[in-house]
Amino acid sequence: MTLIAMTGSLSMIFVDQTVVSVALPRIQSDLAVSQTGLQWIVNAYVLSLAATVALGGKIGDIIGRVHAFVAGVVLFALASAACGLAPNEGMIVWARAFQGLGAALMLPSSAAIVIDSFDIRERGKAMAIYVGVAQAFLALAPLLGGFLTEYLDWRGGFWINLPVAVLALVMTYISKPPDGKQPGRKLNPVYAGLLIAGMFAFVYGLQQGHDWGFGSPITYSLVGGGLFLLALFSYFQLRTDDPLIELRLFRVRAFTADAVLMFCIQFAMIIIIVFGAIYLQNIIGFTPVETGIAFMPIIMAVVVMSQLAGRIFDRVGVKIPALAGSFLIAVGFFSQAPFLSGGEFWVLLPGMIVLGCGIGLVMVPTNTDALNRAPRDL
Repeated sequence: MTLIAMTGSLSMIFVDQTVVSVALPRIQSDLAVSQTGLQWIVNAYVLSLAATVALGGKIGDIIGRVHAFVAGVVLFALASAACGLAPNEGMIVWARAFQGLGAALMLPSSAAIVIDSFDIRERGKAMAIYVGVAQAFLALAPLLGGFLTEYLDWRGGFWINLPVAVLALVMTYISKPPDGKQPGRKLNPVYAGLLIAGMFAFVYGLQQGHDWGFGSPITYSLVGGGLFLLALFSYFQLRTDDPLIELRLFRVRAFTADAVLMFCIQFAMIIIIVFGAIYLQNIIGFTPVETGIAFMPIIMAVVVMSQLAGRIFDRVGVKIPALAGSFLIAVGFFSQAPFLSGGEFWVLLPGMIVLGCGIGLVMVPTNTDALNRAPRDL
């Protein structure tokens, strides 16, 4: 029951990413969204999540992971409804930002609840189900999103989050997972402000650099100012007994390796899902439904390999699946690169499948290993 509830939340986040990517060209047409605005429909969510996910984890420690998780699910569902009702570019961008806030409350709490609910010998399989089932929804979402966009309305892609949210809330109520509340923890608003302001300034400067010019004073000011605030934030985090982000964990080499690998995986997934959908429709000329079908092989490869990777991790640890998966990711990308300008899908397909297998091999073991290495009181 606990696993179903936590998997439902991750599924909701994954479904939203894929449905939005397939619908982007139609959203741009219907709402008269600029090219910059189109990127912000994606980036508002990602930036909001990145800037506040540490805050979401801290809130879970203070009020309890279950309470933080429930609050995140409710906020994500309400923001999804707002996306579905959006009449213009500004509304949908702001709603996407609030979706990111909801996801920031859900993600750290749900992963920690799964880890706490299972014995260390079963965590690989549990995390494989947690990630793998969510990725099964990810596999169905492009097809569903393409059908909704082409034959009904792109807004339906946001409405499908609502029943998933209800299911997650019901399963959480029934299963009553461990709360994980840590007495004595406090939230320092100065640390939170430095992190959010620094992340926003840095990413906003990079995002707008192509409009303002990467050599313009405002771009330099935002990027440089953001990096300064993040450096200041890091300085304080290393010297406090109750940090917002426990940066001292990066002294553990294996944890750092896990974090770097996960960064690369998420980077690859954004390229594939978001820009891949635009490429398939605008360059190759696929319809939204055809785009959804085109994504199925790579996502199914991720789903299948994630299940296998969880079981491999329980037996041999993280090194073998992480190394093998990283190699496959590199092969998958390099095998596609020479053929992108030709606009032929079938020559890209083998590389897409290899890439999906690599992502599936890396994602579950590195996630599980990183969580296992963090002390239980953090």
